[in-house]
Amino acid sequence: MPLPRLDPALAYPVPLRPSVFQHARFIDKMQPSMARVKQEKYEMAFPEEPLSEVDPRRWSREDVTRWLQWTSEMFHLGSINPERFQMNGKALCLMTMDMFLYRVPEGGNILYQDFQRRLRNAVALQN
Repeated sequence: MPLPRLDPALAYPVPLRPSVFQHARFIDKMQPSMARVKQEKYEMAFPEEPLSEVDPRRWSREDVTRWLQWTSEMFHLGSINPERFQMNGKALCLMTMDMFLYRVPEGGNILYQDFQRRLRNAVALQN
């Protein structure tokens, strides 16, 4: 008489994948350290910035041009036409994401995010 075959699921009742609850607990434990690593990586990625003025609201046209050149080099955006940004920092503050995308279709979102980050940091330093 042949031996009955064992069902692998019955022989090994340990779940192969972690439960949703276990996964959520793991993510909660990892978030603070991952946020720190992400912040350190972001800060280390930009060693030299050509701008002397930290607050983008005070940028001149020349500062905006330097920021465009630096950002295009750092994020590999290719050449950005500076004539599409003949404005100072105050005018950049009024631009929406769509306005950045209109001027630079393949990278306007990166320019917008970087500018908003700088603006948030300047406002936070001011307060």
